[in-house]
Order: sequence, then C-alpha cells, then structure tokens
Amino acid sequence: MIYKKNLTLNKKRLNHKLNKIIIGTAQFYSNYGIVKKKNKNPKNLVLATKKLKLNLFETSTLYKDSIKKINKITNKSNFIIKISCKNNNEYLSVTKFSKKIRKLIKIAGVKKIYALMFHDTSFLNKKKFYNYQKLLSDICNENKLKFGYSIYSMKEFNFLIKNYKFNLIQVPFNIFNKDFINKKFKETVSKKNIEVHARSVFLQGVLTNDMNYLPKKFKKFNNILSEWNNFCETKKISKVNAAINFVLKQKFINKIILGFKNEFELIDLINNFKWKKINYSNKFKNIPQKLKYPHLWNDSL
Repeated sequence: MIYKKNLTLNKKRLNHKLNKIIIGTAQFYSNYGIVKKKNKNPKNLVLATKKLKLNLFETSTLYKDSIKKINKITNKSNFIIKISCKNNNEYLSVTKFSKKIRKLIKIAGVKKIYALMFHDTSFLNKKKFYNYQKLLSDICNENKLKFGYSIYSMKEFNFLIKNYKFNLIQVPFNIFNKDFINKKFKETVSKKNIEVHARSVFLQGVLTNDMNYLPKKFKKFNNILSEWNNFCETKKISKVNAAINFVLKQKFINKIILGFKNEFELIDLINNFKWKKINYSNKFKNIPQKLKYPHLWNDSL
C-alpha cells in the first residue's frame, strides 16, 4: 500500500461504509503479510483509530499482551478475541482452558468484549472439541457475548452449522477468493442471523502491493496480477479501494478486518476512500488455489 506521510486526518471523510472496519492487530506483534512488515509503534495507529471512533479490535491469545497494550493507550477499545486451545502446541485440559478464558475476560473487561471465538477449527472432528466448544459457548451466553469461529472453508462451515450453535463466523474473502459467495452459505447465515466478518481482504498484501515487490515465487502468477492491475487502472480506482469496494459490496458481509502497518496507511485510506459502483461480475474466476490460499504459500508454490 502506498501512502504519504504527515497526512492530516480528515474526519469528515469517514465514509459510512468504513464504519464496518475492524482493526486487525496481527501486525502489531509479528511480521505479518507477504511483505513481512511489523508495526513497530502501534500506539500512534491506536490513537488514530480513537479519533475516528474505530474502536473495535480483532486480536488473539496468540498475540502477546495485545489487549493490555491497547487498553493502556485507549479506554475506548472493544475486542473480538480469537482463542487458541493450545499452549506450546499442546492442547490444554478443559479446566486450564476455562481458567484461560476467565482470566482473559478479567484482563479485557467483560463490557469491552464484543465476541469470543475459536482461532482455528483444525481439530473439529476430535471428541475433545465438543468440550471446548460447549465451555466457550456457555461462557459467552453467560456474559451475553457473541460466539463463533474463524474458518477457512465451506467444509468447516457445513460441519459447524450441522453440529453447533453460534452467531458469528469469520471467513477469508477477497476478489481472488470468492468461496463464500455461495447460495447455501448466504441463505444459512441470513436465516440463522449469523454475523459474517471478512478477513484477508487484501490477501495479505498480494492485492495491494506493487507486483514487482512481491517475492519471486509469485512471478508465475504475473498474468493474473497484471490483469488485476489493469482492471484497477481501467476503472480509475486504487487497488486498495477496489479490493475494499468488492468486499463491502457483498450484502452478507457485516464487517471487514483490516490490518495497517502504521497510522499513515489508515489515514490515507480514510482520506482517499471512494465508494464506487463497479461491475466485478465474471472477473477473476478460476484463480489457482496456490495463489488464493495463503496456507498453501511455500517456497516453491
């Protein structure tokens, strides 16, 4: 993402569509995304979100002390917390998992928690999962919090909807990954009143960075990336704007999670965001799995 430093925040530019933004915090504490850049000073970014009243943060028990650090900067924060059932790659006992959750609620403050959800569902078919699921679901009901899952595929969703009750689901969604533009998915979340949050809107930077600066392993996808560049140029819209517009256009998406390397990226987005009616139909179909699924990215692709 290209941005100019020393931008002045124009709060009047906060498009009503951007009220759907959730601030992702993965970059606060680790090198995240395809360009592997970390936000070394998240304080200024958090202060910028406070000015914009974008107070909902998505974080995880895997992001060290993130809640404490954000709460030190602002008392206006609210949290969606993704919870891992593991500690050092070992599954916790149900008792220890319960203590972990209740400690987390105490640290964050129950009134500041929007939702609790499982960080991943890789052990869905294991009997142990039911115990974790029931515990977290009961705690959310007890405290009147939203409860849900972060998933990768329709297969996971189909299993969950068949076996469990929840009111929040987080899915990967972008112009290259349209797996959840699925009639069954849309009808189910609408009927059951399940809130849908989209992550990986920029495909970890693949959609927004200059293709010449992407790792060499992405060169085999230059034709597709060039097509994306040309599409944005033809529509006279930035790649950032085009990527966000596509996701916000989907009526079944309630909120979007966006990560920023610094406050300048956030301010640049707010000041320059334009809501445009763009025809994306029949565009970017049959994207190779090794491009649209980050978990398949490796040295060789």
